[in-house]
Amino acid sequence: MPREAFDEGTFFSIMHDPQTSSPPRTAPAAITVRADWRFVLMCTAVVAMAFLGSIADVRYLNPDDRWYAAWVWSGSWLQIAYDIAVEHGRLLKPSSYTYFFPYLFDSPLYQDALRLGTTLATCLIGGYVLARLLRMRELTLLYALVFFALAQNSANLNLFVNYPFAWEFTWATWLLGTLGLIVALDRQAMRYAVVGTLVMLIGLQEGFVAYAFTLPLIVLAHRLTVRPAWRYLVPYAVGITLWLVCWVIWRLLHPSSYDGSSMGGIAHPLLALRTIVTLSLGGAPLATVFNGEVALTLHSLREHVTALWFIKMLAVGAATMVLARLIGDGRPAVPLAPLALVVLVMVFIPNVLLGLTSHYQQWVTHGVHAVHYSQFSYYAWIALLVLGLVALFRRYRSMRVAAVAAAVLSVASFVTDWSNAGFNLEQKQYARRWNTFERWLRSEAFEAIAPGARIVMNDAAITGSPVSDTAYWLFVANARADRQVASIQPEGRQEAPTHYLYLYDEVRSPNQTLLFAAIDPAQGVDRALAHTVRIYPNTSNDRLEISARQLCVGDCPQSVAVNGRVAPQLFSDALSVVAHATPDANGVPVVTIRSPNLIDLRTVRVTFPRIAPDVTGLSAELGPGFHGWISHGERRSSWAEREAQILVRNDLRPLRDPDASVLAQRSFDWGAAWNLDVDLALWAPNDQTVTVLDDDGAQIVTLRLTAGQMLSRSIPLRLEQNAASARITLRSDGPAQAPIGELPPPVFQIVGLELRRSVPPLDFEP
Repeated sequence: MPREAFDEGTFFSIMHDPQTSSPPRTAPAAITVRADWRFVLMCTAVVAMAFLGSIADVRYLNPDDRWYAAWVWSGSWLQIAYDIAVEHGRLLKPSSYTYFFPYLFDSPLYQDALRLGTTLATCLIGGYVLARLLRMRELTLLYALVFFALAQNSANLNLFVNYPFAWEFTWATWLLGTLGLIVALDRQAMRYAVVGTLVMLIGLQEGFVAYAFTLPLIVLAHRLTVRPAWRYLVPYAVGITLWLVCWVIWRLLHPSSYDGSSMGGIAHPLLALRTIVTLSLGGAPLATVFNGEVALTLHSLREHVTALWFIKMLAVGAATMVLARLIGDGRPAVPLAPLALVVLVMVFIPNVLLGLTSHYQQWVTHGVHAVHYSQFSYYAWIALLVLGLVALFRRYRSMRVAAVAAAVLSVASFVTDWSNAGFNLEQKQYARRWNTFERWLRSEAFEAIAPGARIVMNDAAITGSPVSDTAYWLFVANARADRQVASIQPEGRQEAPTHYLYLYDEVRSPNQTLLFAAIDPAQGVDRALAHTVRIYPNTSNDRLEISARQLCVGDCPQSVAVNGRVAPQLFSDALSVVAHATPDANGVPVVTIRSPNLIDLRTVRVTFPRIAPDVTGLSAELGPGFHGWISHGERRSSWAEREAQILVRNDLRPLRDPDASVLAQRSFDWGAAWNLDVDLALWAPNDQTVTVLDDDGAQIVTLRLTAGQMLSRSIPLRLEQNAASARITLRSDGPAQAPIGELPPPVFQIVGLELRRSVPPLDFEP
């Protein structure tokens, strides 16, 4: 006899379906069960949000995604969908256009919602299908809990962060089509099978045709009489057959030589088998750890660990304990062993066609462990793990066994977060590069570019291939603008450039800048020189420290203008300013530096303030030429002569005592040095210029004092760790004031003096 109908309502209706195989409960027991469900639902929501939040703000990791977006921006995506189908030998179908859907609205929030929303939806649908087969409503939440607890990120073509929406949409329609078959078997109604077939065909792609072999296996596992059961496969057989006929006709009309669609790898059966197994195992939980893609070190743990990891771990353990009790009271409607066999087959089915192509065989030979189809193997791996937990909880109805299972899942969740952390950081930083470049595309400076501009790009690499990157950026720049940029080329590959572009990304840091300047046409092709430099920051820091070299010709030194304001300092061949970004006419933050001298664009460096290290043991004090401090309440000042010195003393300098222990000698790096900043505040009663010299008499910077105005400046100083002291000399050209007592006549005042250690910028060569 057919089993009693299983309510086909929403996910939440499953929780309270009175028609289950569980024994009836009294009113207090029912209240307890409802409380347990709410608790498990809350824990599952925490685990899901923890994972989905960790992969938010990720964009365009895959070259295909980047081009899909660019084609939408250019308005050519409908034609491009047809061209891709022809070139790759893939049937033009509704799912051919879903690749472009995430970019129809130019909103990162929309793209994240679509990508993360489809991941959440397919997870819940997959759990619901499993719960429907077994008539155990607890499995929907158990599946979602384990799914998000062990969901892994990686540097491979991971569907959590690559190919947003398109493949998940196909997977969702296939799961819904499978659900239609299950409901048709339960209800003994053909209309559900017909609807399921139509939904499945809407999103069907070539790689999913192999899943058709799972449909008769589901019928067998359903354990109904053979005659009424097989007829519900007829709509699916007819629909998939018609789809394949259309595909064959399309291939005959549009033959393709694309190696990703060629089955030439069938000539190497062992390599094909290795490819299928490797890509399927690459989708298993913790595969990145077992494959050696990530190294779990204490350093990475200290760098990335957050309280959310522990909250997620506790939520996984607590929910597993409650679900173990609920599942132990249930009774599966289908034997677990046949269903587990079906799920095991589904682990390998997604990668069967890939294993037969020489294209993916070469990938595996070169060390690739997973591709986008491996993601669907992950769904099957989780289903297999859930079936194992069901068997365990029903076999051993013991809280001790449940506690062990909960502990194992909790630890696995923590290790998964640990292995994902590095990938998450790199991918979020990768997305920030796109945001930085797109800011420039919205800027006033980009709008002012004349048609036919030739931009030399020092570094804006995304894929590591300068040629393909510059071709992409050129396409995007023209798609985003109403004018045609003639070329964007790597340095050294272009004649007579008109503009210079440089995108700098600090390693493992949220600080990024894009430098853009119009090259001075009189300086020749090989010299990147400009009078005006624009720097577009993408950082949470409120100020930028900018330095560069400039050609000092004629009247030197001279001042520069920063964001339209003339800086009080005078610069010769070295330029160093601290500035805050201000919005341009289009609202894009930018720092604009204009100099009478030509700035060498290849030497521009931008650093950001960091937390200064401790300066205990180092001190700055007034030296010869100063008249001593005079207190004015909380402030103090000192008059200085025409030439005065500031001494920086090093009380940490070790003595080379031959009797000192080897350990003490090794604890000090004799070849190291500290990078220090000496913060000065100067005042003068009249206009004058103060030249700052280092210990060797070399000029550091020239300061221009305006009468009656205070000037604050940070003077960089490098102090060798084995040096007793260092000095900074201040030399003024101002007139002497009336002498104070018997002291020499003063010239200017120092109003503040502070010493701090600066963190050197990360090494890079522009």
